[in-house]
Amino acid sequence: MASDGDQIVYDPIDNQKPMRKADAYAESDGHYFATLESQQTYYHLLDKGFEVVLVNNKPVVKPREPVELYNDELIARSFSGKKGEMKLEGLGAGNYTLSFEETGAGAKLHVSVKDRSNDQIVSFEQKLGKGPDKMFETTFSVAVDQAPSKLEVTTDCTAKLRGSHVKCQIRFLEISKMQREIADARRTSQAVAKNGERMVEVKKGTKGLEMKLTWDKQLKSVVIRSVDAGGPADRAKLKEGIRVVGIQGIRLDTLSFKQVLRHLRNIPLTVVLLVTDTPEGFELAKPKATRTRNITELKKVPPKRPARPARPPR
Repeated sequence: MASDGDQIVYDPIDNQKPMRKADAYAESDGHYFATLESQQTYYHLLDKGFEVVLVNNKPVVKPREPVELYNDELIARSFSGKKGEMKLEGLGAGNYTLSFEETGAGAKLHVSVKDRSNDQIVSFEQKLGKGPDKMFETTFSVAVDQAPSKLEVTTDCTAKLRGSHVKCQIRFLEISKMQREIADARRTSQAVAKNGERMVEVKKGTKGLEMKLTWDKQLKSVVIRSVDAGGPADRAKLKEGIRVVGIQGIRLDTLSFKQVLRHLRNIPLTVVLLVTDTPEGFELAKPKATRTRNITELKKVPPKRPARPARPPR
């Protein structure tokens, strides 16, 4: 009976090449990636508004469609003082597109967006007239720590003894799962941090974090063995000898070193670390010397032919 690692899976970026689950470089969000490059390409696409769907049991990347939250007409009348009003509450994190079109005598828009603390995110006024000035479109974003937010739109008629009719449409594209996970990792890391520990964010490059970790038996902790100059870890001011005690809000006390490395590999782009300095006077143990062989190429050597038997004398 075949094991789970023998199951055939497909990379969502290069879905033409089947691979064994056990041979995948990393697994994230239920998808398996053949290389670091395909993993990062996938999450960059998600961040730009794409999604993954299954076509013939293969993952395929396609653009996400925004959701329509509102589509109605706001009516205002100058002779009665009536204003057009619209309110939306509970706006989640993501990108919003507001579209307006005046089909009446002329209008003035008042738009306000406030976050959950009632702080202003967006506030502006815009006049709508006739011809090319009758239409207006704008966008705004709500971050994870600003949601849920609320939107208010009011319209005033700018023509005397007339009425304005403003068509209003609101479309919403939810924040990507990766951005939400990064925000959750920041929040959780802050919650589980102990005295003397600090949070550091490192964005993976095309070669990963470009640092090496080791397990120190004396400290019983993951420690940075080395940092490549100019790499992501170096730019984040991580140095040799710093202890890593948490990743994405998960403390490493109960994880094996192998599990730590696997967890790091499965994180696609932004790694949120909890780190702390080693005790004063601590020296990192030198790695044990090991015998290595450099194998540049393996060639199959054809078997030797058996020697021919000697001819009998005539």
